[in-house]
Amino acid sequence: MKKCVLIIICILAGVLCTETADKISIGNKLKPPPNLSINYDDSLVTLQWDSVSSADKYYIYGKNNPYDDQTLLDSTNLTTWTDNFTENKYFFVVTAIITVPAGMVFVEGGTFDMGDHYLEGDSDELPVHSVTLSDFHIGKYEVTQPEWAQYMPVNTYDYGVGENYPVYYVSWYAILVYCNLRSMAEGITPCYTISGSTDPADWGEVPTNTNSTWNSVTCNWSVNGYRLPSEAEWEYAARGGTNWTDNCRYSGCVNEADLTNYVWYYGNYTGPCHPVGTKAPNQLGIYDMNGNVWEWCWDWYGKSYYTACNDLGIVTDPYGPDIGSRRDARGGYWNSAADDCRIAVRYYYGPSFRSLYSVGFRVSRTP
Repeated sequence: MKKCVLIIICILAGVLCTETADKISIGNKLKPPPNLSINYDDSLVTLQWDSVSSADKYYIYGKNNPYDDQTLLDSTNLTTWTDNFTENKYFFVVTAIITVPAGMVFVEGGTFDMGDHYLEGDSDELPVHSVTLSDFHIGKYEVTQPEWAQYMPVNTYDYGVGENYPVYYVSWYAILVYCNLRSMAEGITPCYTISGSTDPADWGEVPTNTNSTWNSVTCNWSVNGYRLPSEAEWEYAARGGTNWTDNCRYSGCVNEADLTNYVWYYGNYTGPCHPVGTKAPNQLGIYDMNGNVWEWCWDWYGKSYYTACNDLGIVTDPYGPDIGSRRDARGGYWNSAADDCRIAVRYYYGPSFRSLYSVGFRVSRTP
């Protein structure tokens, strides 16, 4: 269950009032639409609001007073609604309904401070700079070995194998193929294009060395297919999204003393990687964002990229440098020291690199 703030519009003695109330959401994510307004003309009530880009539909509720149970009056894809006014509809609630894909978590966009909040890491984690992100979905868990095998050749795993274990020994290039094949199989729009095609069958074999054609891949961030998170999306989700002001050092906690509750790492080492979701989640209900396996991100790594972003002021939906030789990875792995499990830590590998034991990924989607 998720709690969110809704806007209540009421008509009482001809006076327009607004107030806020808490509502518990079961299943789908609820979000209040912006700029909700009301017009009362004799016996007609008209509600109007601005669209929510992530919403599938809007629900309109009515009640006698703010403390009554709500009655669903209608659902619509439009941003206006009209009905006859009766005594049992003094109070109105409009909610935007956002369907979250199975196995994923909805991350409400916002502005956060990206980088090393505690000034204890490398220079590439600085300066701390403001980033604004749009809404997105991200995997609740790291992609597992069976999920990978649905679309890609089966790997050999020597550092943890099983149904709920994260996939590893996968290159950044191979993940492009996986994401598009999975999107095509589920009937959603693939994100990645190479040589003018979104069909991996046209791309040829996955490169085992750096490949300029595959490096020129483009990502359509506006479609709803599976993709890697941007580095900024990954960090924002790891910090708890709109809860980033909790100022966690690790995903889910502040102090190293609590880290063992959230992370498989060197401090509680009992072997190689572990099944996903066996430690506590962070504030958004996302598991294993630190430890277990490093996670590939979309961006080219740039050591001074944060400086460039900081010079621009608040940056909206950044996707990293335009060119590079290595792609970002985040989060640490099962044999990382606590310092390498910090949210702000940035690591990198060549896009053809496959780690025998330490690098996997989780998927994201645009709503």
